[in-house]
Amino acid sequence: MAPKHNVDPRPKIPVGSIDPHEATEAEQRAEAAEKERQEERQRAEREQQRAEREQQRAEREQQRAEEADRERQEERQRAEREQQRAEASEQQTQPTTLDEYIAACHSL
Repeated sequence: MAPKHNVDPRPKIPVGSIDPHEATEAEQRAEAAEKERQEERQRAEREQQRAEREQQRAEREQQRAEEADRERQEERQRAEREQQRAEASEQQTQPTTLDEYIAACHSL
C-alpha cells in the first residue's frame, strides 16, 4: 500500500508573495502616482502654452514698435523733403539784386 501524504487544506503562498490586501494598496499607490504624473504633465503643457502665448505677444509688440519706428522715420524723411522743396522754392522766388541783374546781363 502507498504511503499516505498529509495534505494541508490552506492554499500555499509562495515565499515573498504579497497578500491581496497589500496588492490592492500597491495598485492604488501606482494609480495615484500615475495620476500625479499625468497632472504634472498637464501642468507642464499648460505652462508651455502660456510661455508660447507670451512669446507671441512679445513678438507682436516688437513688430508694432518696429512699424511705429518705420512710420516715424518715413515722416521725418517726408518733412525733410518738404523742407528742401520749400527752401529751393524760396531761393527761386527771391528778388534779384542789381548786381545779380547786371552780372546776368553781361553773361549773355
